[in-house]
Amino acid sequence: MKTTLLRPADATVFLGSAGKHVQSAVPALEYAKDGDRERVPITKSRFIIGRSESEADLVREETGISRIHAEIVKEAEGYSVRDLGSRNGTYVNGVLLAPYRMQLLQEGDIVKIITTEYTFKMGS
Repeated sequence: MKTTLLRPADATVFLGSAGKHVQSAVPALEYAKDGDRERVPITKSRFIIGRSESEADLVREETGISRIHAEIVKEAEGYSVRDLGSRNGTYVNGVLLAPYRMQLLQEGDIVKIITTEYTFKMGS
């Protein structure tokens, strides 16, 4: 039997799908801002939300938000959120978190800080 090459050995073969949008594998928070949806990737193992530009990874200037209000933490089980002792609290799916207590996040969970609702996306 004879083997026949169908294309040169150094040919480029495209294995993807043309025209499809590829989403990042990085988890993110999505929220509404000025009528548009914003997506903020969670790129650190400790991701802080607050109004302090020098300490927060996601800076929000909303009235009532603390300097360092809450954080998203990467753990062995996945990602968790924790309120950092803020005056006005942090909610997950409508339930007020106890300060400094970790709450495991699932795809689509709603984290509410003051009036802003952040949807947690695992990334895929």
